[in-house]
Amino acid sequence: MTDTSSRATTQQANVYCRLTGVERLALALDLSLLARDLSRTRLHLQHPEWTDDEVQREMLRYAFSATPLPPPLR
Repeated sequence: MTDTSSRATTQQANVYCRLTGVERLALALDLSLLARDLSRTRLHLQHPEWTDDEVQREMLRYAFSATPLPPPLR
């Protein structure tokens, strides 16, 4: 299931193919930072009483633990 038309997907693939290695790496880093920010925001919403250090500790636990992530917010 997708919300993107096949024409848009083709255009997007063409743009990605023209990126240099450095540009691809920068894009990957940007996406990684966005995912981290979204995770941090989610934890703050779920646990407003937690300090920034507690949120950071929980993010590290998620990243380096075999414990599965909780379901997304509804």
